[in-house]
Amino acid sequence: MEPFDTVPKRDPDGALAPHARGWDWNKRKQYDQAIEAFDAAIRLDALCAAAFNGRGFAYNGKKRYDRAMRDLDEAIRLDPSLAQAFNNRGYAWNGLKHHDRAIEALNEAIRLDPGFADAFNGRGFAYMGLKRYARAIEDLSEAIRLDPGFASAFNNRGRAWIGAKQYDRAIADLDEAIRLDPDFTAACVNREMAARLTGS
Repeated sequence: MEPFDTVPKRDPDGALAPHARGWDWNKRKQYDQAIEAFDAAIRLDALCAAAFNGRGFAYNGKKRYDRAMRDLDEAIRLDPSLAQAFNNRGYAWNGLKHHDRAIEALNEAIRLDPGFADAFNGRGFAYMGLKRYARAIEDLSEAIRLDPGFASAFNNRGRAWIGAKQYDRAIADLDEAIRLDPDFTAACVNREMAARLTGS
C-alpha cells in the first residue's frame, strides 16, 4: 500500500471527486489546496474516513501535527481498519517527537497491512529517535525490501548507520538515496556528515 492509495468506501453526493483532487494536491505537496478539497469532500460526506485521513496527511505536510491528529483520530473512529490513518498518526507522533506513541500507531498500521513499506519506514524513524539503531535498521531494511526504490528509507537507514557509527554503510545507503532522488537535500547533508565522520 502506498500513501496515496486510499479511496472512499462510499460516495454520497459526489464526495469522490473533491477527495481525488485532494490527493492530487497532496502528491504535489500543495497542502493548502489539498485541505480545501478535503474540506469540500467532508462537507458532502461527514462520514468519509478517507477524506479525514487525506486532510490529516495534508496537515502533517504543513507540520501542523496537533491539527493532523484530530483528523486522523476521526478517520480511525470512522474506520478502525484504515491502515493509512494509523500510519499518518504515527508520522504525526514522530513530528511531535513522541516516538513511543508513534511506534504504537505504526504497529497497528503494520498489523493491518504487513506489506506497508511506509509504515516500516516511519517505525524505523521512531526507533532511531529513541536511539535504538539496530531495531531501526531492521525496520528500514524491511521497508527497502518491500520497496527497493524507497529513497526516504535509504536516507533513514543511512542516518541509523551513522548513529550506529558504521559510516561506510551509511555512505552506501545515502549514495543510493541520492541516486534514487538527486534532489534529496537531506540525504546529501547526511552523506556529507557521514563522510566527515569517516574521514573521507
